[in-house]
Amino acid sequence: MRGLLALFSTVWQGSAVSINWFLFIWAVNIGRVIETSLGYFMTPLVNVLLGALLLRERLSRLQFLSASLAAVAVLNLTFGYGRFPWVALGLCISFGLYGLLRKKSGTAAIPGLFFETILLVPIAIGYLLFLRLNGALIFGRADGLLTILLISTGVVTAVPLVWFGYAARHLRLTTVGFLQYLAPTGTFFLGVFAYHEPFTRGHLITFILIWTALAIFSFDIFKSWRSVQSDAAIEAAARAAESPACR
Repeated sequence: MRGLLALFSTVWQGSAVSINWFLFIWAVNIGRVIETSLGYFMTPLVNVLLGALLLRERLSRLQFLSASLAAVAVLNLTFGYGRFPWVALGLCISFGLYGLLRKKSGTAAIPGLFFETILLVPIAIGYLLFLRLNGALIFGRADGLLTILLISTGVVTAVPLVWFGYAARHLRLTTVGFLQYLAPTGTFFLGVFAYHEPFTRGHLITFILIWTALAIFSFDIFKSWRSVQSDAAIEAAARAAESPACR
């Protein structure tokens, strides 16, 4: 029974991450890089929500303030985007669910990612055969450099997911959520400076609000860490004073 539940969980994890990959690749190819950035900016909010509602993780006042600022930032960019950002919502919901399932499964990072992706192999092979039959297959038929670049995208995708799986098991989901603001920031810069997508006043306001939220959250985490270190030092000193060697 336990093995069946583990398989069921792995299937759901693989489904969530494959939907996320598909949406991201499709959106980048049609020139909606900034909307993918919006989706990953929204992902930590989904993680915070899932962590609070399903895992009973509590937020401090400063963390709640930073989450509220981030929500205002995302809403500002969402309503100022000009159209319903369904790609962004699909990305944040699928990856948020993936993080929750990873947190609950307890599977080690590398074995978990292996079993999640091995389930996609038959689908990938079928798609490659479909492209070959229709004369649209590029992989293996174009120049060698392009084939190597296509293979390398798997490595570039897999390594961060291994790290994410490890972090999801060892950190609070809310902490993982806020650290994820680093990735959409990089995507945002790529969209603006590499692909020359529009950078509006709404984007600027959102960017400032999100990094203000990150600064508040980081300060709260650092303060909590210093408090824990101080308590540990006091406890260690008390134990040393009570040891027989000190008498």
